[in-house]
Amino acid sequence: MIEETTCTTCEKVIHMCACSYWEERLTRHQAKTQEQCIIDGDCYQVMPEKPGLSIWSRGFGGQEFTIKRDDLDEPIKTRNLWYNGKIPPFFREQMPDNAKFVRGD
Repeated sequence: MIEETTCTTCEKVIHMCACSYWEERLTRHQAKTQEQCIIDGDCYQVMPEKPGLSIWSRGFGGQEFTIKRDDLDEPIKTRNLWYNGKIPPFFREQMPDNAKFVRGD
């Protein structure tokens, strides 16, 4: 019989938890990397705008988004935004909102 290991963060069996995924995003959040935005408890990643990148290779099909981060003076405009997911309760307190969508440019 295989011994199951329990995650020390969420106490789920390791193969059933996503803590390592969220720990990586927490590290980015604490480093205040500009590409990570947390809006209404959802985590988003602003990826580079590479020349020649097709809309099929961009987050949200290349739709343009304008995001205002709390720590930046200028808003971020992107056509390559990726959704990372809803932040789990175990990480939410450590990863508060740091941005909002700007509507109606």
